[in-house]
Amino acid sequence: MNSTGATQWELENKVKHELEPGEKILWMEQPVPRYFTANSTGMFLFAIPWTAFAIFWICGAAGFKIPDFSKGHFNFFPLFGVPFVLIGIGLMSAPLRAYRKAFKTIYVITDRRAITL
Repeated sequence: MNSTGATQWELENKVKHELEPGEKILWMEQPVPRYFTANSTGMFLFAIPWTAFAIFWICGAAGFKIPDFSKGHFNFFPLFGVPFVLIGIGLMSAPLRAYRKAFKTIYVITDRRAITL
């Protein structure tokens, strides 16, 4: 078993269709996920105040009250903050996406070349 829990046999099955005839695998491994997530921690920490400010801005643009639709008019100005909240959520999910990507990545060294899948 490697560091991500996949057996050597499972990794070889994923790589077999990439190999040329007669090519032999010398080394094959998957990355350790915690090393991938360390690079995106800064982005996560930046995203917290970004998202908090975007939510605060939306609330401020709405006058810090729940919109009343019964009057027949609606202030669309607070909706301009929604993309910034979505960007913040995307930035906060960066470590999770990097962690998942580590499970899909395979490094292979053969007798002819180096492969990253």
